[in-house]
Amino acid sequence: MRRRKRRLARIDVRPVLSGDWWQVAGNPELGEYQAAGQEPVDFAVWQADDGCWQLWSCIRKTFCPGKSRLLHRWEGANLHDPDWTPMGVAMEADPAVGEEEGGLQAPHVVRINGLYHMFYGDWNRICLATSEDGKHFERARNANGEPDLFSGPYE
Repeated sequence: MRRRKRRLARIDVRPVLSGDWWQVAGNPELGEYQAAGQEPVDFAVWQADDGCWQLWSCIRKTFCPGKSRLLHRWEGANLHDPDWTPMGVAMEADPAVGEEEGGLQAPHVVRINGLYHMFYGDWNRICLATSEDGKHFERARNANGEPDLFSGPYE
């Protein structure tokens, strides 16, 4: 018995803007770390405990020592407001706890049972920091005193 191949209809799916776009952040001023070729990448957006919105980004190709990456944050009162307020460098790698110097990247934040969990890379590992207010994060430490959840093989 011969089986017929069933052809599925191809659906052309493309994202479409539902209105005019607006910019909430640009390339930030980094003071001593400012570099002409710096690039904001790897954004995370969430609402903090006080209702304001947070935008954190890895800024790469800076004059930050090591791998040249750090985390910068902006804050907005409303999700749809343009030009959120730059709040400065939010987090830098801490080699004293084993993080690769200048290696912070790709923040991702979720709120679980009232506690904000930020997962981020330190170049070689996935690390965790927590916050009660969604703005000020402290590294969570594992049994070795380091902030990593997963590690190796390196590079």
